[in-house]
Amino acid sequence: MLFKTKSNKIIILGIDKNSQILADYLSKKNDIIILDKNYSKYPDIDVFFDSFDNGLVDILKKHNITDVYSFIAMTDNNEYNLFAAELAKNMGADKTICLTSNSCYLEIKSNIDLIINPYQVIIDYLSYLLKETRLVNIMNLIPGKINISSIKVVNDDSFSYIRVKDIELVDTLIIAIKRQDRTFVPLPETKIYPDDLIYILFKKSIINNLFDLFNRYKKKRRLFIIGANQLARLLIKGWKKLFEPIIIIDPDLAKCNKFADEFDNILILHGEGTDTQLLSEEGLNTKSILINLSDNDFANLLGSYSSKKYACQNVYTIINNHKHCKIAELLNLENTISVPEVIKDYLSNFINSSQRINKYFLGDEVYTTELRINNKHNKKVKDYKLPSGIIIGLIIRDNEYIIPDGESLLKKDDGLIIFFNKKNEIKLHNKFL
Repeated sequence: MLFKTKSNKIIILGIDKNSQILADYLSKKNDIIILDKNYSKYPDIDVFFDSFDNGLVDILKKHNITDVYSFIAMTDNNEYNLFAAELAKNMGADKTICLTSNSCYLEIKSNIDLIINPYQVIIDYLSYLLKETRLVNIMNLIPGKINISSIKVVNDDSFSYIRVKDIELVDTLIIAIKRQDRTFVPLPETKIYPDDLIYILFKKSIINNLFDLFNRYKKKRRLFIIGANQLARLLIKGWKKLFEPIIIIDPDLAKCNKFADEFDNILILHGEGTDTQLLSEEGLNTKSILINLSDNDFANLLGSYSSKKYACQNVYTIINNHKHCKIAELLNLENTISVPEVIKDYLSNFINSSQRINKYFLGDEVYTTELRINNKHNKKVKDYKLPSGIIIGLIIRDNEYIIPDGESLLKKDDGLIIFFNKKNEIKLHNKFL
């Protein structure tokens, strides 16, 4: 993922509300082409539209895919998006992005630069707004793949008073510790103490394990989810250890029955999200969390308005059509999440990013750098005999991301992301030059 810019041309495959908002935003600095099969009614935005009846290869050749900086597959067909993004990459596009609502596809090996589940992006954003976890996101180091977060250690944590090397966490690495006014790269023998602020690099796929570990002593709150859809389904799977009880309400009896078959220990009610009597009977109060996330924006807006009037302080509203955000403003609904806007921000940040990392994002005592292995001979990390205060946080090998240990093999042309104490900068570069 060390990209080189070819042009400012971006191709988006698929027309929907999300792709329209993204295309309109990106068109201010880029040439945008939106492709869709047999689409005849185009939205009024300043981009180039093209429909195609024949195969995808022909239309990509027509628009010179080899000159394309980013290709984004955003149709409603998961498998087609994967195929299209892989094809575009093989035909010469620099960055390729695939949207899929099936999380099973997030970990497959491919040449695609970014595979994301838009529902998961929304859930991550909700988690940030709710601040229900002690984990604080510092950086999406590799969007959708590798994150860096911080957490303040408390006395009851299972890893308090133990050494870094004795912490058993898979696909996770402690890259720095802030103790009082000093930040440093820890040694394997370094002990962790209460009030330490630790910085953790981890694979996104294990985020729920971290949530479970760092929230086990936190008092759980009552969560109301209005709407039984795919977003609600993923919320339950990701948050079932954070909230208790979780209550689902939906006016569609068939959906309620389906959720009842899928989930144990979840209260599922057939009813309306605007029924304040029903909400009151189930314990809605000022400390509860209520999220209106159905596919019907007007039901979400009305439900949030009525719950807010009922004095629930923690009401969150999902908006599927960005135009309806104005209604939320008129209703004085503060915690609204526009799905197209959140997806636009996430994707545009990735598209506009390079592999350049801010050297000082951990402060002025611990630095971050990127290096590439030029040595023709494969060597294990431990064989480099790195000085104390230098840690290899990530190996980037093609589209594979490896959080290494001492036995990990470094190969020619591997990209490395390294964290080191400021005083070790010269020593570090001497090791890899």
